[in-house]
Amino acid sequence: MLALACLWLEAPARAGASEGRTSSCHVAVSPLVFPPYDGLAHDRSSAIGTIQVDCPPDVEPHPRISISPGRSGYFAERHMTSGNERLRYNLFLEPSHLRVIGDGTGGSEAITAASVHSPGRAVFTIYGKILPGQSVSPGQYSDDLTFQMEF
Repeated sequence: MLALACLWLEAPARAGASEGRTSSCHVAVSPLVFPPYDGLAHDRSSAIGTIQVDCPPDVEPHPRISISPGRSGYFAERHMTSGNERLRYNLFLEPSHLRVIGDGTGGSEAITAASVHSPGRAVFTIYGKILPGQSVSPGQYSDDLTFQMEF
């Protein structure tokens, strides 16, 4: 079984500082876990994760979210590793897997639009896809990603 290892991340974030206010927001990242990978199956290599930002009612969460390129160092060529093996994948802004999530450089785009928005809450959806046709050994594959939020 191959999976992108993600942790539940919960951290306070400060919003509204530029307007002279300081409020604490809560950020939760749901895991992005791929199903077992089969290089010949084109339809079972996708996963969905979310980033949820909850703020007090007087603060509207409109962060800009950047995600690092991971161990590969390139947004367009992310890969998970297991020992010396690599499994190519990427993260996208939409289910059609066309716009790569990153920091706005190297052909990537930061996340700026929430998929769900209500007073004090914004939910951002991340679409992951493992590229088809790869021949890899069984094992746990993972990558190290860093999220950055700017309010």
